[in-house]
Amino acid sequence: MVWDPERFRRLEREVAETLAGNRPMKDSPYYIYLYHPRDEAETIENFTNLASRIKKTYSAETIWLSDILRDTIRLLGLDKPGGWEIERDRRDEVERDLRRVLPEEITRRLKESLRDKETSHCAILLRYGSLLPFVHLKSLLPSIEGVVRSTLVIPYPGEEVGRPLGLDPAEVGGYYRAKVI
Repeated sequence: MVWDPERFRRLEREVAETLAGNRPMKDSPYYIYLYHPRDEAETIENFTNLASRIKKTYSAETIWLSDILRDTIRLLGLDKPGGWEIERDRRDEVERDLRRVLPEEITRRLKESLRDKETSHCAILLRYGSLLPFVHLKSLLPSIEGVVRSTLVIPYPGEEVGRPLGLDPAEVGGYYRAKVI
């Protein structure tokens, strides 16, 4: 998969139609944009620019999921000097903690920051790949559904939702109500 400007323009058009209220959404207005992980820098640049363009007409923001990951690592105390070395003996426990705490923290923060926003607000969730394999769309999106009504755009590093490069698709899973572009 190579960066596809036409597919990105199609995403931008569909998001704009949703923000304008011209695209009836039966379910949650969530969009997932697939890209190859080697295009991470270009993806971040394009989506940051997209947020800037949207802000000219609508409300929009970027949410860096990697920042939430960093904050969660602090919460678990792994950011302290020697934190990773001390935990090396307990790697399985740390992984279980991240799989449990990280989705809860992301859900809490998304609900908190987007609770009062409507479909006419766009939130672009950047750096989703930093959460893998600890957070999966199949559990994250349903956990915010009904509370987060804003339009969500999630750049997803992989060939198909539920199949990021190098990960077992059974581990990840997609979200059937999101539109994949």
